Amino acid sequence: MINRKFALIGTAALFCAGLATAQTPDAQHAEHHRPDFAAIHKTMCEDHAARTAAKLAYVESKLSLTDAQKPLFAKWRQAAMDSAAKQKTACLAEAPPKPDAVPTVLEREQHEETVLSAHLQSLQSTRPALEAFYNSLTDAQKDSFNHMHHHGHHHWDGDHGGEFMHRPQ
Repeated sequence: MINRKFALIGTAALFCAGLATAQTPDAQHAEHHRPDFAAIHKTMCEDHAARTAAKLAYVESKLSLTDAQKPLFAKWRQAAMDSAAKQKTACLAEAPPKPDAVPTVLEREQHEETVLSAHLQSLQSTRPALEAFYNSLTDAQKDSFNHMHHHGHHHWDGDHGGEFMHRPQ
């Protein structure tokens, strides 16, 4: 009976020790799973123009543009894509210095200011082409265009494709 109690206590002690060891983080293992902020940043920058192009193609298809509207849309699309290309270049220039570098509060604030300034410049540079295109639309097309922005496409914010793709914060 005593041997059984010692065996049970010994087994419980080994079980607890095993749990404690399993829960102790391995420093090398933790380093292996640290996110690569530089790679994430680069991917985000590179995907931007592709997302903008896809969203503009959706708008063009959805609105069934007339021959008279197509050149105005093309001008807006070009302005939006030029803006996206500038944004990509600026974004890549702000890459973290090291793959595992975590930005400081001040660096994040500076980045936010840079992003907001670029967004404002983008809105200002694409607005004339957007206005010309928008004014060429029929009332039904305007309703559809406005609806694309108002319902379900808020996540287009940040694509700097013009006022249509911006959601006020």
